[in-house]
Amino acid sequence: MGKPIRVPKLAGEGINKHVVFEEKLTLLNMAVESAGIGTWVFDLAGNKRYFDSTASMLLGFTTTQYKRTEKEFLDRIHPDDRKQVVKQLSNKSEIESDIKTDFRSVWPDGTIRFLAVTAKTINNKDNKPIRLIGLIWDITDQKLLQFNLEQSRMLTQHIEEVREEERVAISRELHDDLGQALTAVKIDLATIKQNVTDMATVLKINKVSALVSDTIKTVQRLTSQLRPQIIDDLGLETAIEWYTKEFEQRNRVKIYLDMDSNIIIAPDVSLVLFRIMQEALTNIAKYSGASTAKISLGKRKGNIEFSISDNGIGIAEDKIFSKKSFGIISMKERAVSLGGKIKIFREDDRFTVISLIFPLNIKDKNENSDL
Repeated sequence: MGKPIRVPKLAGEGINKHVVFEEKLTLLNMAVESAGIGTWVFDLAGNKRYFDSTASMLLGFTTTQYKRTEKEFLDRIHPDDRKQVVKQLSNKSEIESDIKTDFRSVWPDGTIRFLAVTAKTINNKDNKPIRLIGLIWDITDQKLLQFNLEQSRMLTQHIEEVREEERVAISRELHDDLGQALTAVKIDLATIKQNVTDMATVLKINKVSALVSDTIKTVQRLTSQLRPQIIDDLGLETAIEWYTKEFEQRNRVKIYLDMDSNIIIAPDVSLVLFRIMQEALTNIAKYSGASTAKISLGKRKGNIEFSISDNGIGIAEDKIFSKKSFGIISMKERAVSLGGKIKIFREDDRFTVISLIFPLNIKDKNENSDL
C-alpha cells in the first residue's frame, strides 16, 4: 500500500478535526467506489439490512433503496448458498468476529454473480454482536477463470487417460499377437534345424534365430515401456530405477537419483510422472550431449517437487516456447493434468532443468466442480 497523503498546514490555518475526518472519509469512499466495492451494515438487533448503491447493484436491486429486509437480502442468495450465508451473517449465536466468505447472488432476470464478503462485528457492553459492518465485491471473473482452468485440467487428464488406454491396448497386442508369433517362429526354426545337416544352412538358421530372439526382447521392452506394470506392482521409485538402468546402458548417460522414499504417490499420478521422466530423458539422449543427469523427488510446503536436470549444452530459449516442441508441450499438458506447473530453464547458462511442482493432495478425477 502507498503512504497516506499528508496535506501541509498553511501558515495561520486552523485545523478542524471534523473537517479532516470528513476529508479522509470522502477519500476512502472514493477509493472504495472506484474499486467497485460496496459497503453494508447489518443491524442484528433490529433485523435490518443497509446497503449502499454499489452493494445494491451487486445484489441485483434495481433501486438504490438504502434499507432492506432480511427476506429481501436472502431472496437474492442462491438457494444452495443460503444456509451458509444465514449461518455466517445472520445467526447471532454463530457469528464470528472476522468474516470472509463468498456466495452466488441470483438477480431477478436469472443472472448469477459470484460475490465476496468480508465483515467485522460490533459488540455491545456484554460482548454480544449487535451489528455487522462489511464490504462486498464481484468475483465472477475470478470464479469463471478458476472453473475454466479446472475444466482444462480435467480435459487434459481425460486425454492422458485415453492415451494410456491406447498404450495398454497396443502393449497387449504386441505381447499377445506379435510376441507369441515370434516365439512360434523361434520354435519352428529350432525344429527345422534338427532336420538339417548342411552346415551353411544351420548357420543361417542360427543367424535368423538370434535375430528373432533380439526382436522378442525388443517387443518385451516396448511392451514394458508402453505400460510399465512395475509402477502398479512396486511403485514409482522402483519403476524409475528400472528404467534409468536400461537408459544408462543404451545411451551411456549416468543417472543419479535423489528420491524421497517416504512419499506415497497414487499409481495414476506416478504414471504421469513416469511419462514426463521418459520424455525428458529422451530429449537428453537426443539433444543435450550430457554425460550425467539427475532425477529428484521431494516434498515441500504441501507440494510435490519433481525435477530432471542434466549437464549438457542446455536447451535453446526458443525451443522452450516453440509450438513445434511436441515433447515439451506433452510434458506441460501432463503437468496441467496434475494441477501443477512445469518450468524448463537453463542453469548457469548451460545445464537444462525441468521442474514440476504440483499439489500433494490432488482432486480425484471423478470430482466435479461446484460451478
